[in-house]
Amino acid sequence: MKYRHITERLAERNISIDIDKLCAITAYYENAAIILMKQSQHHGQEGAYRTRTESNGDLVVLIVRHHYPVTVMYRRSNQPATAEAMRVNQVIDLAQ
Repeated sequence: MKYRHITERLAERNISIDIDKLCAITAYYENAAIILMKQSQHHGQEGAYRTRTESNGDLVVLIVRHHYPVTVMYRRSNQPATAEAMRVNQVIDLAQ
């Protein structure tokens, strides 16, 4: 399955976004973090950063590499949302 990893991450994190829609978005960006939505509450495990086993936060962020959706994650809005912090060339906020 071509999009196995991202499909698994969407299911694990209970994020309902159409994979075809994600792929259409990624066609425009080569190496980017795309903030897809801001949620009203924090999701994922609580606790110290080094002990967490999954992403957590109130932002849903899609990571794109070479026009391909690589993964989707939660990120806390109090963390820097810069290209450098997310190791991409650009950050696009579609949740505004």
